[in-house]
Amino acid sequence: MKRSIALIFMLLISIAIFSKTIHITSNLVKPKEKEIFYEGGVVVKIEEDNLKLSTDNMVVRKVKGSWREMEATGTVVVELEYGVATSTYLQYDITDGVGKMAKDVEVAFVDEKSSDTVYISCDEMSFNLKEEKFEGTSEGTVVINKGSMEMYAKEFEYDRKEGVVTLRGDVFIKDPEKDFKMWAEEAKVFTEKDEAIALKVKMVIEVKD
Repeated sequence: MKRSIALIFMLLISIAIFSKTIHITSNLVKPKEKEIFYEGGVVVKIEEDNLKLSTDNMVVRKVKGSWREMEATGTVVVELEYGVATSTYLQYDITDGVGKMAKDVEVAFVDEKSSDTVYISCDEMSFNLKEEKFEGTSEGTVVINKGSMEMYAKEFEYDRKEGVVTLRGDVFIKDPEKDFKMWAEEAKVFTEKDEAIALKVKMVIEVKD
């Protein structure tokens, strides 16, 4: 009997820890057995994730008996406690706090280590909100700006908590304040002091009179 009571208590704690409350408003709602369609003026708030989503259209899907997957299209705006990300497509796993944004992704996040704002433009970006990690690519060029530093590459990873930006593929970094330009195969930028480590580098340093 004591063992049964202990097991029930543990299950209740687990449910309380892992459950999330989602507040949704929309102009039109079409609920079905495993999908709910929202159209027009969609606003979603997930307090546990400190996330607010505004979009034109959205579908929430049930996975293994739980409302878990969100897919948003149109003008997608994701507001977090440390910044904003926009795109025209979003896929988000409510349970795991991971997702993907695509098509004209624009990001403005306040950096954890430096308090500067990091601006990112790319075609696609995957993210993990729990770990505050972001990675993305572009068919053309990923563009990242922070302070006076400009960074360009084919793909990037950004660890906001650790303050590290990793760049890969046709990397180009320039900083007018520090008077240098750098081309590399791969580079890491440490955001606290804007210091960098790079591989296979060509560099130009401007010496002023």
